[in-house]
Amino acid sequence: MDLGQTRQGPFPRPPRRSLASAALAFVSTTICIVLAGCAIAPSHPAVRELDLPPLVPVRTFVADLDYSGGHRVSPDGKRLAWTQVVGTRIGLATRIIDPPGEATTHRFDTGQIASWSSVGIAYNWLADSRHVMYVKDPLGDENTQIYVFDADDANGTLHNLTPWPKARSTYLAQATPGSARFFFQSTRRDPSAFDLYEADAEQLTVREVMQSDGSVTHWLIDIDGSLGGRIRVDGKQAGDARVLEILDSSTGQWRVAKRFGSFGYVSPLRLDRAGGKLMANSGLDRNTTALVEIDLATGAEKELFRDPRVDLTASYVQLGATRPYAVQVDPGYPEIQFFDEGLGRSIKKLAGEQIPEPLVAIGAGTADRALNRMVVRPMTVRGEREYLLDRNEQRLTLLKDVRSTGAAAQAMVPVEPIEFQSRDGLTVRGFLLRPRGSQGRRVPLVASIHGGPWLRDFWEPSEPNNGFAGSQLLANRGYAVLHVNYRGSTGYGGKFMYAGVRELAGKTQSDIEDGVRWAIAQGIADPARIGLLGDSFGGFSVLSQMVRSPSLYACGVNIVGIANWQRWLDEKPPYWRNQMHWWTLFLGASDDPADRQRLSDESPLARIENIRAPLLVIHGANDVRVARQDSDEVVATLRGLGRPVDYLLFPDEGHAIRKWQNRLKMWRAIEDFYAGCLGGRSSGFDLYQLVP
Repeated sequence: MDLGQTRQGPFPRPPRRSLASAALAFVSTTICIVLAGCAIAPSHPAVRELDLPPLVPVRTFVADLDYSGGHRVSPDGKRLAWTQVVGTRIGLATRIIDPPGEATTHRFDTGQIASWSSVGIAYNWLADSRHVMYVKDPLGDENTQIYVFDADDANGTLHNLTPWPKARSTYLAQATPGSARFFFQSTRRDPSAFDLYEADAEQLTVREVMQSDGSVTHWLIDIDGSLGGRIRVDGKQAGDARVLEILDSSTGQWRVAKRFGSFGYVSPLRLDRAGGKLMANSGLDRNTTALVEIDLATGAEKELFRDPRVDLTASYVQLGATRPYAVQVDPGYPEIQFFDEGLGRSIKKLAGEQIPEPLVAIGAGTADRALNRMVVRPMTVRGEREYLLDRNEQRLTLLKDVRSTGAAAQAMVPVEPIEFQSRDGLTVRGFLLRPRGSQGRRVPLVASIHGGPWLRDFWEPSEPNNGFAGSQLLANRGYAVLHVNYRGSTGYGGKFMYAGVRELAGKTQSDIEDGVRWAIAQGIADPARIGLLGDSFGGFSVLSQMVRSPSLYACGVNIVGIANWQRWLDEKPPYWRNQMHWWTLFLGASDDPADRQRLSDESPLARIENIRAPLLVIHGANDVRVARQDSDEVVATLRGLGRPVDYLLFPDEGHAIRKWQNRLKMWRAIEDFYAGCLGGRSSGFDLYQLVP
């Protein structure tokens, strides 16, 4: 499987609905005209003076009517699959590539697909180039299920192959080349162990291949389409060493090919037992991760690419082979290197002929088995396009255009890479968005804090529906938005990440505060109007910032944030068992009395009375990562103290608020909340709030 940084696409905006009668249309229009008066003008003096672009409706950022993208090429290079609005929901679509103007598009009403960051690969062609699999998280509780469909089925029939309650199933890889079979893993038998299964999308069957005793962290599928290896914990504890084992297909015996420590990073890409090698991203014995070729006989690594500045964001390896064709790194703006320099020059030339704006980078995508056809993604400051490259014809065919056009394009603002020095001398990087025309003025600022903590924010083009959609919305309302990749974040090498050990409530929080004070010192932010926004660990950071520096912040938005570390450690899903040594390293041992006391002291609930500024709390009731109880207790305690706090609870969501109707409600609440405490503007009632 290709391991790459695949960002979750925007949430679809439903198309205009067919109303039952002209009368209903009239009533709806009348309601919208009346409620349009609920828009809030800016109250902050500097924002009032800005020549801001027109208000862009919230629906543009969270529910895109025209969205299509995420194209994937079939293994034979003859078809495309992509996400597209179907009815009023996100769905999948497929078509034959040739002839491009005449092929019929088949649409499949899948509903919301699981996030790529949660399941790895959320949808993919199977090896027969006819069937497609996709993963769903129906309740938001991460008990994911795998569906398949036949791309030739004009009726759009969908088949759930894993309708198993309270089980998590995720896709692994295609099976025998040319077949409709594929491998996946599931906790169906044991909630703490991922067993290996093989499914047949044509016959709609599933068979168990091998059980795990709970020690397997990776199942490895050979390029010949059979089980070829595994990485497992060599012991009973999560902190024990890891072993890479190769399966001898003739004897059925496992052979150890490599050993490494429990904190060693090896992410497999392609296994070729016949060729004696494994392609992988590796962080072993190096600060930044590298694309390597591992010798299965000796375990030695041959480094193929490494950037000393940052970790790999993505590595792309040819399907059914071990030939890498591209890598991506993100020191600030993205940088993509094609291993075939002629291919890279050709793509740049062809893209330059079609795109008048300067190119920031050209991203790589999926390719067919022959590397003849592949998806490429030229990026400019204004947006990202998707093209299909035909190497034989030396032709680029546009698949997805820039999303922001017309008034929306003018309303978007650049995403600027920034860096500053922390109070102890560490270089910390991030990104800044400023409302149009605000240079030289101090405006309200929102510090947007990413979760993880082992994640990072990446640069994005200036579009209303990518990874910075919320930040673009806030900039349109008159706020500067600061993203800080604090110590403990991934992406900047092991030394930077490990600088967060036992500092998640200490120096990591200081980095966030130092970023805010940098923005004040630079004349960007009004020190009296600083807001916070974060989810998961970012939500914990919102609470921590408001607890430790209450006078600095005017308000905060906490989304599924951790408020009680001990509860968080005690209530993790069973299948996290082999990851918990990381949390022990960074936080402390949950069974150590001294660590338990420190964790209690570092939990926001321990000092929640320090929060006096307005707080908006948002949670999904089905969250299995951060207990709803954390948010319940934060809200109940603050209300008992008479503090200003609002609570938005979604009964059909989990650790992420993903359904577009819910995201619309959430961001409408956020823009009104910030208008009250920071002084920006708000668009008021949105027409799409009427859509069930």
